[in-house]
Amino acid sequence: MSTGSWHSAEASAKDQNVQRGHPADRFVPIRPIMRQLTPATNLVLACLAAVGLVFTLDLPWLAPTVTDPNGGDGPVEQAAFQFARVFEHVPEATSGSAALAAGARSVVTLLALTVIALALLAFHPALRGGLRDITRGVGISVPLIVLYLVFVRPGEVDGSLHWGAPVAVAVSMFLSSTLWQGALIRARRPVPAPWTAQRGGRR
Repeated sequence: MSTGSWHSAEASAKDQNVQRGHPADRFVPIRPIMRQLTPATNLVLACLAAVGLVFTLDLPWLAPTVTDPNGGDGPVEQAAFQFARVFEHVPEATSGSAALAAGARSVVTLLALTVIALALLAFHPALRGGLRDITRGVGISVPLIVLYLVFVRPGEVDGSLHWGAPVAVAVSMFLSSTLWQGALIRARRPVPAPWTAQRGGRR
């Protein structure tokens, strides 16, 4: 094989490598478009959700029980009737404040104040570590307590569930999630001082 033919074959191979490209060069790193909320933002959202949970007591939690006029329908039709009844406008609906006993209303308000207090204290760097487990425990307990109040209904008012009760449960779950994520907030690590080498007694 002559020298000219060898150089020609080598140049052709290089051209093919340039055209084809390395397989690793074809893959473009994909960067996540959506960013997660910071723990501080979650704490602010938890405070807003706590205020919203108190306001859900003014929503209609209970409505007068109505039997299905088509009593001969099957269980699916009866369940659909009861589900549609939850979201209907009922003038005689009872708010959460009226449906629950005075002690139960105080529990909801106390939970909201506790969440706001823990969230504000968590912004202090010296208190974050000690309050982390307490904040998580309160976040888990909020939806459980709200579910208990919705289904047990400690009070003297009877009726079927109305749309305000599911809204209260949804707000409590959102509060629990944001408070749990907000408990991950950490204090900033101190930046070390710049180190300079010393040579011969000089910096």
